[in-house]
Amino acid sequence: MLYRFRAAAALSLLTVAVWACSDDAFPPAGDAAIDAARRDGGAPDARRDRGASSADGGGCRLTLVTINGLPLATVTKLGPQHDRDAARNGIQLDLEVRATGAPTGRAISLGVTGLDPAPQAALATGSLASFFGVTVSEEVSIVELDPQATGCSGELVRLNVQHAPRCTIAQPAADAILTTADDRINRNPGSGTFDGTFNYDVIVTTEHAPTGSPVTLSLGTATQESVNTDASREARFGVVLSPGRNTIRATVATGELRGSCETAVSVVVTGPVCNIVGFTGGSVPTAQAGAGLGPAQDANSDASDGVQTALRVDTDSTAGSIVLEEGGRTLGTLTPGDGHATFALTLAEQRSYFFRAFCKNTTNGNASESPRFKAFVDLTPPPAVTDLACRVTDNRRGLIGCDWTSVQDAGSGVAKYLVRYRPGSPIDAAAFDGPGTLPLTPDPVAVPVGEQQRVTLSRLALNTTYYTAVKAVDAVGNVSPLSNLPAASLVDFRVQEIAGLPGSKFGTPIAVGDFNCDGFTDMAVGLFEATVDGLSKAGEVQLYFSNGTNFPSTYSKKLSGTQANGSFGVLLSALDYDGDNCADLAVKASGHNGSRGQVYLYLGRPFWTSDRNDVGAGIGAELVFKLPAGAAATERLAIGLGATDLDGDGRDDLALSHWITDGPGWSTVVVDYGEPNLPLMEDGVSPRERELPTSADLVVSGGSFGSLFGGRIVRGGLLDGDRFGDLLIAASTEQVEGIQHGALYVLRGAERTAAPQQLALTDASRVIRVGGTAAEGNTLFGRLLAAVGDVDGDGINEFAASDPTLGGGAGAVYLFSLRPSAPNSVAQAEAVIRNDLTPTTGNNFGIWMAEGLVPGRANGVDLDGDGLAELMIGMVREGATAVGSARLYFGSRAGLAGRLASNADRIFRPASGGTTGFSNPNVFLGDINGDGFPDLVIGEWTYNARTPPGGACARLAAPRLLEPPEAIWPRVRHFRPRGGGAGGPPRGGPRPRGGPGRAPPHPRPNRPCRRSPQFQHSARPPASGSRALRSHAASATRPCSSTSAAASTTASTRSAASSGRSCRAPAPWQRAARPWRRTST
Repeated sequence: MLYRFRAAAALSLLTVAVWACSDDAFPPAGDAAIDAARRDGGAPDARRDRGASSADGGGCRLTLVTINGLPLATVTKLGPQHDRDAARNGIQLDLEVRATGAPTGRAISLGVTGLDPAPQAALATGSLASFFGVTVSEEVSIVELDPQATGCSGELVRLNVQHAPRCTIAQPAADAILTTADDRINRNPGSGTFDGTFNYDVIVTTEHAPTGSPVTLSLGTATQESVNTDASREARFGVVLSPGRNTIRATVATGELRGSCETAVSVVVTGPVCNIVGFTGGSVPTAQAGAGLGPAQDANSDASDGVQTALRVDTDSTAGSIVLEEGGRTLGTLTPGDGHATFALTLAEQRSYFFRAFCKNTTNGNASESPRFKAFVDLTPPPAVTDLACRVTDNRRGLIGCDWTSVQDAGSGVAKYLVRYRPGSPIDAAAFDGPGTLPLTPDPVAVPVGEQQRVTLSRLALNTTYYTAVKAVDAVGNVSPLSNLPAASLVDFRVQEIAGLPGSKFGTPIAVGDFNCDGFTDMAVGLFEATVDGLSKAGEVQLYFSNGTNFPSTYSKKLSGTQANGSFGVLLSALDYDGDNCADLAVKASGHNGSRGQVYLYLGRPFWTSDRNDVGAGIGAELVFKLPAGAAATERLAIGLGATDLDGDGRDDLALSHWITDGPGWSTVVVDYGEPNLPLMEDGVSPRERELPTSADLVVSGGSFGSLFGGRIVRGGLLDGDRFGDLLIAASTEQVEGIQHGALYVLRGAERTAAPQQLALTDASRVIRVGGTAAEGNTLFGRLLAAVGDVDGDGINEFAASDPTLGGGAGAVYLFSLRPSAPNSVAQAEAVIRNDLTPTTGNNFGIWMAEGLVPGRANGVDLDGDGLAELMIGMVREGATAVGSARLYFGSRAGLAGRLASNADRIFRPASGGTTGFSNPNVFLGDINGDGFPDLVIGEWTYNARTPPGGACARLAAPRLLEPPEAIWPRVRHFRPRGGGAGGPPRGGPRPRGGPGRAPPHPRPNRPCRRSPQFQHSARPPASGSRALRSHAASATRPCSSTSAAASTTASTRSAASSGRSCRAPAPWQRAARPWRRTST
């Protein structure tokens, strides 16, 4: 505002006389804007003398002479250009006053308009008094400067003051928060949501600027057009502000003078969170935008006016109201609670809806809009599937494949299908979700209309008929009628029968192993009564090489005896004698060497170029084991024949019984340790012979012929937890105090000695005896032996022994383990499985048992995928039924104690052509075709489809067995599941084999090294110079691993060593000499 100047009387109040004797000037005092005016009210810039004070009688005169060093006469108006310190308020001036006739040191004061107290200074030499930093106030437009001193007259000076213009941003207020309510032009006034443009009026007020002064406004870096001030000295700007922080600057101009002002505001247009979650009515809420509503979402299906439902909108705590609209119509307004509001709706059928919600902050007016939510109502079910077809695709894995054409739905479209299957009985509408009907989970998602929908039912039980049905479900839950009902699908074994020659006893012995080194398990079948080249009962062994899918219908190669009545093939044992990962085959001919018996060892090889015989040059066995020439006629070799890695060197050792059947009637078990680098049979080379027991590495003595010690010798595997293989040896007629109970012996493996070793049955460090007892009523305990594997998951392998004559021929099977302590009788059995079929007499439960230590199953055969080994037991009759069966028991973590013949998990029965059932079959459970699933191979030499009975060999390729007992062996054949690639190639395709008219075998790529996993050794490679390398068809490189440590080696003996070796080079002991094989030729 503009100040009027005070009268002289007022000025005199600001004049203070201070006497001082010092020459020092007084410091500047006070701040004021100055404009001199004459005391008498004359015009500015006029000067007028004042009379002297009475004290000095007018001898002293005061005159203002300079302003900022400029002569007073040159200063006509004060303005910003005279400001000595722009940083301070007002105009800062430096002034000089001349005193005429006044002594030095006289105190001079200077009256300044608006400044109190008045500045003072001492008169300096030269009659000048200086005043520094005198402030002329911004509030005055005319300033009076009035020098005064006692006894002096002064001249009052009055000057006009021109201040720089000033501005203030009056709207918006500094640091204001603007919301959508402040938007001058909101295109969404009803909802309060931000329309994308925030329009606002900025008002700038000015001072020291006349009407019409131009004002310029800038927002950030953008400058608006100038607006002249109005009569109220204001300028108004219509601007567009951005959400967030905005800086507003204004500049006002008057001539060359400028004044600026600035403020900052925040524009907040964000409303509360606002989302349409979905419909919550009915049994199946749906939350997807674009979803449909059907019967499942109808909260009141009895109502006839469409779907009764509710739509939920979620927001946050700032929202005070929610408005729901559909198609431009407001459906309602609700106050949210707990962050949401639910709108009850009734929606008509076959109509689409487009919803949106507005959530408003009722405190600041900001609102937000939800994304548009589309929904439609569909109460019409899709049509039924009419072309459902199902078939067994893989019996081995229990798979049924079904397919149909995906149907068209006129409403929301088919989203998925409900697939149901039921064992044993058809599915109708009532049974679709009834008891006993199983769903395929998860429900298959629908493929596009018209395309083939395919599903697979898995883990199905054998010998079970399955019925299937399908329903379509659209996107809103409408379910179609029941599909057509296809023919039932039977999951069962596909039986592949390999029939023997008439009168050959085909299938009596069976051995399995990878005899041609291609990674698949092959089968050897003995025909010990076969006529060969006119020689009656000379016997032969037929080799069936797996092609990775099944066995050929006729043998791949055969081994023949060359002596009439030689019974070549009466016993077979597969082993890895030289440790090169190819299975070797030991064949007994009981009629050779004057009926003393001989054993022929054939090494596995990648190429089997021709059939072979027993002793022929170039085609005979690599090694023949025989009794010495002077052996008595009553001596017998290999009544029992078996193998295991007793010394832990990674090679199997061959064990044979040696009997004297008259006189003292003693019996021993002789062991020939496996050796590397045994030459393959070649043209012109005759078989090497080795006399036993003369050159045996180990002889176990102390048994008797009368006890049938060694009548059976079975691979025990790693029963006691060390790295040495163990042997099970039967003595099934052993007597105690003249009473026959039977027994078995466990020969524990150990490090080999440098020289041949004699071991007595009484050596408790190596031999464990388990006997039958009078209390149990045993008479033939140990008749059958089998290593089973870990049946209860405790990490310890079990073995089994049977007494098929117990209880008048009822029979029983006993399960044992050697840890934590070894048993000594049947009383320490972990479990006893007894025959409870009536009548029990003559059933001979336990007449045979399946051998669990087969290729790839070091811890037993696991058919049902639970990691536990299974036990299979045979019997010659089933109570009153004069046909035998095989009974399978799945391993259980609770053990097998208390199990009975009647509660077996699976039952296999022979074909109608069998005369005595399973009186003497051989059963092996293992992976025949290399697909990772166990198979069953069962020989039945009494099969009488041929006359005389020629026998049959059957293989059952087992899927995972998960259901209760079933009779799943309709015929005795060579079994494989139906369907599922029965005629197709295995993984990687069938593998051709060497031989006439055949391509060389292809190594199976990247297959883990198997040291004939049937035999529980760690994996290891062919030794240097082995048959696999010499045959120029080595298998693909296969990694090995082992943890056992090697023992020391000597130059004169074959050393004992661990099984841990590289796949690429033999260990030193693999080339060790055998100097004490004195009878080998």
